[in-house]
Amino acid sequence: MTLADIQAKMAFRSDEGGNVATIFALSLLPMMYLVGAGVDYGRALDAAGRLQGAVDQAALGAASLDAGARANSVAGVIAAAMAGSAVTTSAPVIDSPSSDTLTVTVTASTPTTILATLSIKSISVTRTATVKIPTAGSPSGVVRTVSGTSPSRTGCFLALDPTARLDFNVIAASSFDVSTCAAYASSDASTAEPAGLASWPASATGSTRYGAWYDSASGVSFSTVCSRAENNSGVVNGQNGCARIADPFAATLPAVTADPCMSSNTLPASSPSFTPAAPGTFCGFPTFTGSLPAGLYVIRAAQGDSAAKLTLDKASGAGVTFYVADETATIEIRNGASGLKAPSGGLYEGILMFMPSGFASRLVTWSGLVNDPGASAANPSLTGLVYAPSWNLRMSNWTNGYVASTIVADTLALDTFSGVTWRPGSRTIYVDNLGTATASFTTSGAPGAVAASTTSPWLAR
Repeated sequence: MTLADIQAKMAFRSDEGGNVATIFALSLLPMMYLVGAGVDYGRALDAAGRLQGAVDQAALGAASLDAGARANSVAGVIAAAMAGSAVTTSAPVIDSPSSDTLTVTVTASTPTTILATLSIKSISVTRTATVKIPTAGSPSGVVRTVSGTSPSRTGCFLALDPTARLDFNVIAASSFDVSTCAAYASSDASTAEPAGLASWPASATGSTRYGAWYDSASGVSFSTVCSRAENNSGVVNGQNGCARIADPFAATLPAVTADPCMSSNTLPASSPSFTPAAPGTFCGFPTFTGSLPAGLYVIRAAQGDSAAKLTLDKASGAGVTFYVADETATIEIRNGASGLKAPSGGLYEGILMFMPSGFASRLVTWSGLVNDPGASAANPSLTGLVYAPSWNLRMSNWTNGYVASTIVADTLALDTFSGVTWRPGSRTIYVDNLGTATASFTTSGAPGAVAASTTSPWLAR
């Protein structure tokens, strides 16, 4: 080897040029994996937040169900909440560590992208929710906390109008079993009458104010009829001077964004009845008949129209919810409603019909309902909350059926009921019969639902 060769090798060894490029090339791959891992873990954290909300909601709903019904309820809520994502969930683990608590645990696996090249195919997160189990006898769908020890009064009917002269009226009822239902009337007015209800009993048009009125309704016995004003002498188990309670559902029901009205979903008043192929927004004057597909049905007035009405004519359907989007829109049920049942899980769990609060008052009549002599607690004719705070709702000619529903309206009239058993719906009202009671309402159907509470000094008589 010559001296020149030796000098060349020594120069090559001491040359530091190009080191930065070499080091960058060698570190580029680990940097890419670090960034990719951050993205993958970020997606897993998003899934964890979504899963926690779903587990909370599922636990609230399951706590008020019988043990045998909890697994299906929890699985349905989790599946609905995580639908549309790439996340897969384990079978929920449901445990009751004590007699008054329930725990739901679910693990979610989020698929990875960059980390998958390192054989890390997914990232798993586990979330748990623990809730209180309602006391024995509480219907499903509502978790309650109350002070005191007296038995709770479960409400099937709530009339909200503070100025109506007749808030709650039962006319010509027989074989009408409401023995586990309470009715609450809010009005303490002595002059005003519900709009459009001139056909109510002439004997009730004097100067006396009435919260509840029975006319030819002998033998009808609610668990209690609690009125702000005076009840007439025919009311059984009545209490007068009850404090007015706040609307327990106004802050807890889910928000709905209705689709716009177009020629494809707007029907004139002369349109023939039909069975819709799918749920959705309907405008104008549609008439549904037959078995309706499960889902949310929205009724609203078309642009330029002063009114809209959805008529349910001999309609049925399990897992259905109806939403009134406009003040001028109504829903009429006629000629039988056997088989209209609210969803048993998901966002609209336990809600058959609802609307925003704050609409102007209007008269709505439902006639000729149920007629389902084979109905029972295991197979009810009609289920779900009907939340219509602006309607003077008159329900007439109900025969032969089993109903599990809670009705909230501006005023209520039950006219000509026969052979009907009525029980609270899965979303219902609790008021304790204490000198001072705190009634808390927490629905399980809507994610993020909050309790609507009121302190009410109900008279214990």
